[in-house]
Amino acid sequence: MKATFTLLFSVVSFFRVRDKNVSDTYKYIGSARLNGRKLKRPFLSHADIMNGGMLELAMTDRPTR
Repeated sequence: MKATFTLLFSVVSFFRVRDKNVSDTYKYIGSARLNGRKLKRPFLSHADIMNGGMLELAMTDRPTR
């Protein structure tokens, strides 16, 4: 299963969330990338979202922490 969520702020600005391998089994976030860079903190700031871009979540079957 795959899911994509998009927030459209204006004609030129959007924030998209995309996951890989989401299912009933793979329900935990194993890693995250924001605009192609590994996200090292477990949260997003308001500015991260408003600046637009892509959040990619790699799902796993076990909690990572």
